[in-house]
Amino acid sequence: MLNFSNKKSKLNNYFNNFIKQNNPQFKDDLNDFYEISFNSIRNQKTSQLLEHYSSLLTKENNFISDNTLIVNSLIDKVKNFSKEAFVVADRIALKFTNSLYKFLTDDMQICYIDEIKSGKNLKDIIHKVSSENYLHLLAIGGGKTLDFAKFISLKANLRLISIPSSLATHVYASPKIHALPPIKELGYTNTIDGESSHLSLLDLNLFNKLNKKNDKLILSGFGDLMAFINARHDWKQSSKKGKERYSFFVDKSIDFIISNLENINIEKPLNEWIEDYVFIQCLLCNITHWVGSAPASGAEHLYAKCIEDEVLNSPLHGENVALGVLIFSYIRNQDVDKVQNLLKKFNISNSISILNLNKKSIIRALSMSLQEGNKKKRYTILNDLDISYDFFEKTINSMINKKLLRE
Repeated sequence: MLNFSNKKSKLNNYFNNFIKQNNPQFKDDLNDFYEISFNSIRNQKTSQLLEHYSSLLTKENNFISDNTLIVNSLIDKVKNFSKEAFVVADRIALKFTNSLYKFLTDDMQICYIDEIKSGKNLKDIIHKVSSENYLHLLAIGGGKTLDFAKFISLKANLRLISIPSSLATHVYASPKIHALPPIKELGYTNTIDGESSHLSLLDLNLFNKLNKKNDKLILSGFGDLMAFINARHDWKQSSKKGKERYSFFVDKSIDFIISNLENINIEKPLNEWIEDYVFIQCLLCNITHWVGSAPASGAEHLYAKCIEDEVLNSPLHGENVALGVLIFSYIRNQDVDKVQNLLKKFNISNSISILNLNKKSIIRALSMSLQEGNKKKRYTILNDLDISYDFFEKTINSMINKKLLRE
């Protein structure tokens, strides 16, 4: 039986709209994906948390999915979440959020992610969390914080509440756990299929403050969503080769996401478009849960991973992905105008120097991207390209000459 949050969520409404179409091409996928999204052990854990914190079940709060909730403000509520929790936090994010929340946390019940420098550190934290009587974890921060928190939650079998401190990443809604270096030291070489945060609370008051202070931490997440423009081509080709599962429902969901990217009006106040933004971030995460990462992560993500390894002070992940989308759209000779318009709309730079990159680092990262794809056993356009340094150098120079990229 669906709980309160399922009935009220945008994700449930999204499914219902497709069910009403009664299209036989959707039928099997709709049944499979609905079960995955709403009838899992993770959903049960979410329901338990919502029963404990029933004050969240108000008409003023908007459920995007059963475990992702936008609230007007968490002021005066965070104290309750932190009392029974072990806190995993980014120092800067905690300082920023605490400027609003003003709650105190015992140093014995908090772990800062800059202290997780090795697998041993991480193992010690998991042991501490497992051996003490915490009701749940509380994560406050961005993508790295949430990856660590999801891993600790998985290993300690403890429910996780997350308060994302930016929208630069959708990690809060994803069941995937990136294998950060300390996690790799514990034997995990690839992305882990875990559980998403059992409850993600997105504070509109906090995001309005962040949007005024540094809107890149809001808008750069759109760059990650732009990956669909390129990754969809890789995924479809890979599906034809029998390497990925094709889904007509997912294909139509990608249409929906790209349409939202084009139509969302970020000139309006944040509270008028944040629900649509968070929903397509959540939809991305659901898609990768339904059929795997390929529809949302193609050659552009392989490039992003390589450039993040290549340079010391890398741009935000969404900025790297968006640049990869532009490069591979140019190579395909498809969607270039669309990508350019979206970059401009979301204030994501196409300037190599503004992004703190240089031509050589971009070319090296592109040249290494196929190798990264082979590690992931991922088929992309890179498998069919000349991946030499010379080829990518000519490509980047051509894009600069045509003013698609700026030096």
